Amino acid sequence: MRNLIKTITAVIISSMLLTAITHSQLVLASSFPTQAKSTHLPTVHQSVPVINNQNPDALRDFFDAYFNEKMAEFLVPGAAVIVVQGSEIMFIEGYGYADQDQQILVDPHNTLFRVGSVSKTFTATAIMQLVEDGMIDLNQNINEYLNDLQIDQFDGSPITSRHLLTHTAGFEIREIGLTYTSPADAIPLEEFISKKLPTQVRPPGLISSYSNFGYGLLGLIVENVSGNPLRCMSTNTFTHHWV
Repeated sequence: MRNLIKTITAVIISSMLLTAITHSQLVLASSFPTQAKSTHLPTVHQSVPVINNQNPDALRDFFDAYFNEKMAEFLVPGAAVIVVQGSEIMFIEGYGYADQDQQILVDPHNTLFRVGSVSKTFTATAIMQLVEDGMIDLNQNINEYLNDLQIDQFDGSPITSRHLLTHTAGFEIREIGLTYTSPADAIPLEEFISKKLPTQVRPPGLISSYSNFGYGLLGLIVENVSGNPLRCMSTNTFTHHWV
């Protein structure tokens, strides 16, 4: 269970860091109160079920210690965490402040955070659901799913969805031009990728190098294969209804 929790937390921490970077008033580590945890959900702790015959307090003990340490280390004002197994909430808690100036604690049910790269989790889930439905082969050349947009591939080695999922497609790192400041500046995903796609600088499968564009390609594959726009992703992944 501990390894599973660490995996979930790694995704959450990446979102926390994005939130911290954009927060206007980061607090110093030394200024964090010893009890910055939300306390408005007293029944949650009591209702956490036993997992793998371990003490039900294990989740709370782990997350309390982890977030107290990491929030201070990375100067994160506030965070929320939820662990779900099937359709059951196993643990939910808020840590730190949604508004430090007003001393408003994080409410894990209502406090909004910048989603950041947590959206990649939904993209990966959508891909795997389409794999389960027999519509995507993880080892197939992605050009088979990209319609008119075809990727020039380094030394002829095909890039697969498996490479994109694991950040091993071999693209150079390019961060400029990833965002826009107004919805009016947004362009269709396929057009954006065709204009901005970075160069593949190494054969796929050799090195893991974090790639936002790789997941953009996965999103385009989801659109092309399912026939549904990516903006429907959050709804469709929860309902497993793509076609």
